[in-house]
Amino acid sequence: MMTSREKILAYKTWRQRIRLEDGLYTMGYLNMPNEWEFNYMPDRLDGKSFLDVGSNDGYFPLEAEQRGASRSVATDLYYDGPNGNVGGWNVEGIKLLRLHFQSKIEIASKSIYDLHEFNNKFDVVLCSNVISWLDNINEAIAQLCGICDDTLFIKDGFLTRFDPEPVLQYEKGKGLVAFRANLSYIREVLRVNGFNHIEIKPIFTYQYFDWQTDTFPSVKTDKEIQIFTLPDETKAEGKLNCRNAWKVSEIGNFSFIKNIGWVRTSDIEVAPRSVQSIPGKLLRGMLSENQYTDYIRKKGEENYVKSYMVIAKRG
Repeated sequence: MMTSREKILAYKTWRQRIRLEDGLYTMGYLNMPNEWEFNYMPDRLDGKSFLDVGSNDGYFPLEAEQRGASRSVATDLYYDGPNGNVGGWNVEGIKLLRLHFQSKIEIASKSIYDLHEFNNKFDVVLCSNVISWLDNINEAIAQLCGICDDTLFIKDGFLTRFDPEPVLQYEKGKGLVAFRANLSYIREVLRVNGFNHIEIKPIFTYQYFDWQTDTFPSVKTDKEIQIFTLPDETKAEGKLNCRNAWKVSEIGNFSFIKNIGWVRTSDIEVAPRSVQSIPGKLLRGMLSENQYTDYIRKKGEENYVKSYMVIAKRG
């Protein structure tokens, strides 16, 4: 029978990169080492209840528990099936982590539109990169406000630049997200739902993508290679061509290929997925974060305004 650690290593469809022990992480590709701080979350949550709406593999609920939350709840469209932005997320990953850490976090398979079904409110509520994918932003934010008793964190990577008038732009016809709201729109919906103290902080997405590029090279080997369930196994489960897939972890003589499995490191050749231009590197050293983000937006290299974290309090 596999140990909890072996079950984590054998699970192939991790999205979030969550620290386990001794420098080992789940084999995901999201979540930088300082992800909590990067998103302006409070350092401590002692005695407070915490709800993460759109929890995926459970990074934020587990982190909240470690930072003193009295109750930490993960909710998403959890089910036993393949991951997808619309259909939901496989619940196995977060269950494996709860067992591994002997955690007390609660897991709820619930739509954002059904948050009112919780029996009580939460002191701190987080909703990260969810609302722009929804067909009813107003109802989603109303549900978030209704379940939050103190501080609400809403992060979104598709908010348009600030405009004096509230604007909600339909985007579904373009095949990406459903809607893009501007900051005025988000402010107004929050105000209508009882949140009058609102702070908006930028999330510098290029830092995140730089981290991904620097951390996860891609496979250049163009032939079928043996795939293993666990590192250090001698019997392969099959063969696949992994060209252009990401290498996201390494243990001993084995490397984990994103969503595929473990391979012998000696069987693959890897290279950086992209190389930052020299002018780009120089500009990042010369300009502030805000200045650089504004520069690339004006050049037309960034279709959307940088992500924002909207921090709203009642009163």
